[in-house]
Amino acid sequence: MLALGKGLALNSLAQSPHLAGTRLAKRFGAEPLGLIDVGSLGGVHPVAEPAAALIQALCFEPDEEAFRALERQYASPTPYAAVKVMRDALGGTRSSSRDLYVAKVPTNTSLLEPNPRFISRYRAERFLVDRVIKVATRPLDEVAPAPFGEIIKLDTQGSEHEIMQGAARLLRERCVAVFVEVEFFQVYRDQKTLSDVD
Repeated sequence: MLALGKGLALNSLAQSPHLAGTRLAKRFGAEPLGLIDVGSLGGVHPVAEPAAALIQALCFEPDEEAFRALERQYASPTPYAAVKVMRDALGGTRSSSRDLYVAKVPTNTSLLEPNPRFISRYRAERFLVDRVIKVATRPLDEVAPAPFGEIIKLDTQGSEHEIMQGAARLLRERCVAVFVEVEFFQVYRDQKTLSDVD
């Protein structure tokens, strides 16, 4: 997914002369487009960069260390119109205690346990679990305030389907575009694959 935003320069759409002065530009200037970025390790997804000045992002990152890094990174929201960071772990339903499998390579951290067959077959040691922490989960419908949700990006290492189930109202009432990472086989135990998410 990381390649999606590459190719267009930062704010190239937001500062386009074709957009300047239009009603759409005025509208998004007054009420920036609401992006929900679930699995925000490293920052707002690059796909948003061409329109950054017209986007307010709501980022979710449950790991304490990654969350603190995002808070520091977005102490000033620039280049975005606004950035809010939340430490919530998202799931299909509210749960007071779930395991978060923190991987040796943090981008592979998941609410789902890595599939040992996958790790063994592909020698994917980066998915090995470094530690397991307990987190509470809440559905996205419960924690995503307006105006966020016109665009939703999900990259949560296998729990994307579950998160979408917990966002039924948001998907129905506000969302116009969804970017979802999916796999064709189970990288994680009990993971939903493309045919389930589609």
